[in-house]
Amino acid sequence: MTEEGRTRQGAAQARSLFEAHMPELVPTLDRLAGQLASPRAGTLLTLAAVRPFFSGCTQIGGKDTLLRNYDFAPDHCEATIASSNFLRPVIGMQEAGWGLLDGMNDAGLAVSLTFGGRFVHGPGFAIPLVLRYLLETCQTVDEAVSRLRTIPIAIPQNVTLVDPHQTVTVYVGPNIPLTAAPDNCATNHQHLPVPRRAGAIHTNPEAPGRRTGGGSRRDSDAPTTAIPVPVRRVAGHRVHRPLPPRQWQRDVPLARGALGAVLHPLLLRSTHPHLREARRERPP
Repeated sequence: MTEEGRTRQGAAQARSLFEAHMPELVPTLDRLAGQLASPRAGTLLTLAAVRPFFSGCTQIGGKDTLLRNYDFAPDHCEATIASSNFLRPVIGMQEAGWGLLDGMNDAGLAVSLTFGGRFVHGPGFAIPLVLRYLLETCQTVDEAVSRLRTIPIAIPQNVTLVDPHQTVTVYVGPNIPLTAAPDNCATNHQHLPVPRRAGAIHTNPEAPGRRTGGGSRRDSDAPTTAIPVPVRRVAGHRVHRPLPPRQWQRDVPLARGALGAVLHPLLLRSTHPHLREARRERPP
């Protein structure tokens, strides 16, 4: 969390921002926060008072399909594909507790994010929770883009959205309006110039992975790999991982109130500890 988020005023601001932009998820936020012993749990789970975080990914959408990978060290991912039914059935790659790096809902809407390449930070939400909100409350790309247009985003991000009828990629960030991308393949740049990473981020040797000035990043010296994740086929509401060594698939519908988790075959870290309802199961 940011230092401001640890103060009473900062906590109140984070709560107010969450209530204003994600009111449908307030009961879920309170229920999850109530499972934690920390008095700051409710503030942390808003993801409106967290340090900026930068990392690379690649994604492409089209023909009822969303495909992406993660371009960083495997141990920098939570390694859990979580199925939930907070407001509706949703399945996706879990990040930051109850946020999502990508996912799909029972309406056949799929979304995915990548970093926008510019190292700027402003007031707003960490994007993983925004993706969660879109999947919990929207059925179509048009509806999701309309909601996304009104939500403050803390750092530059690219979001690809796919439903059975269309695919769209948009650029969002703290200092730009929502902007349509020229195509539906996104890496780590937007329509604005991207600075050299070496000149924009400096590692604090006392806290590896931390950016001076309070931000955080993936350690550039860590070994990286392009980690494939399940293909999301929105027409059939199905998540499919066709690559060896383990091939598996999951349908989106899930019993009301349930929360499940599948450990990603290429990622070995366990599910986030605060989701105590989670039950883990190995892919067949």
